[in-house]
Amino acid sequence: MILEHKIWALDVEGNGQRPPGIVELALVEIHDFELTGARYNWRLKPEHPITPMATSIHGITDADVTSAPIMADIGDDLLERIEDTPVVGHNVRVDVDALSRELPDWKPRRAFDTLRLA
Repeated sequence: MILEHKIWALDVEGNGQRPPGIVELALVEIHDFELTGARYNWRLKPEHPITPMATSIHGITDADVTSAPIMADIGDDLLERIEDTPVVGHNVRVDVDALSRELPDWKPRRAFDTLRLA
């Protein structure tokens, strides 16, 4: 396996709908196996309401995202950061699927899953 010099740790929280809309997105840059300090977190207003089940998991309510941006508002900034960079996350397939629906032109170069690594 080729080790990457830069990778983004990715986590997405959804609204509980099928397919899920993103209500929160977090990125942490890892460079040469060190946290670099580059950290980003966005709360996002999904197209559909957040279900009570989803709120019970992540604690985010519709009221928390009432004035939040939508994905289109941050999409260019996000793509600029993660384009052509591998990602790592816990059960990362779910995060990548949700993000790919919102950013159809984006596919990670590689995705490392800590669930599988564990």
